Amino acid sequence: EWTERTYEECLRRAEGALRAGGRVIVDATFGEESRRLSFLDLAERLGVPVAILCCEASPEEARRRLEGRVGDLSDAGWEVHQ
Repeated sequence: EWTERTYEECLRRAEGALRAGGRVIVDATFGEESRRLSFLDLAERLGVPVAILCCEASPEEARRRLEGRVGDLSDAGWEVHQ
């Protein structure tokens, strides 16, 4: 439920910023295609260009980074990543 609410809020804020003439960067995992499509649909409806930047890391690097996290907002660790 929290994940869904987070994506909905990001989408709401992105729309507000775009309608005000601003630019938006959405930093998210987009593990489900439907969530990604919501943002792409928004850009299409508003007639703004969109680009997707996909960042990848090897499993070893991902694990090293996740295990080294301290004091950030996310509770996702290696188990969630898998």
